[in-house]
Amino acid sequence: MPRKTSSRSSRQAKPVEHATVVFQGIGVKTPVYERSDLAALQIFKGPAVIAEYSATTVVPPGKKFRVDRASNLLIAIK
Repeated sequence: MPRKTSSRSSRQAKPVEHATVVFQGIGVKTPVYERSDLAALQIFKGPAVIAEYSATTVVPPGKKFRVDRASNLLIAIK
């Protein structure tokens, strides 16, 4: 029987704002996400800023990131 997914994992997270972030000397309009809004197994593409109570993570342009089932933030850097 197929697993049911929660409504949280079936919706794509929306940025809470956009900020200009400088990557290699160029200002890039970048989405800012609340870490708690990122559902497991959805794939995102940078640039992005991910904010949470204890950390801020910056994902460079073109890099992919996702949250795994254990709530770890995984960023592909190659």
